[in-house]
Amino acid sequence: MIEIIFSRVNLIPKKKIEPFKRIAEEIMHDIDLDDTPLLALALHLNCPIWSNDDHFKRQSAVNAVTTRELLSFLKISI
Repeated sequence: MIEIIFSRVNLIPKKKIEPFKRIAEEIMHDIDLDDTPLLALALHLNCPIWSNDDHFKRQSAVNAVTTRELLSFLKISI
């Protein structure tokens, strides 16, 4: 099982997200600077963030979804 999971993991070199780091820092400045790398990665990949940290909802650069929202979208009840 673990092999299947890791076979789908892609590592992104830090240099790929560097161009997005300053933008992410500006966005997360008053929210949570610790999450700047995650936002920079989402900006680089042009993808949403899956997180239950409500502070991601306070930015609008990328869509942020909670586990509950994701399960609802997938039509899975908890």
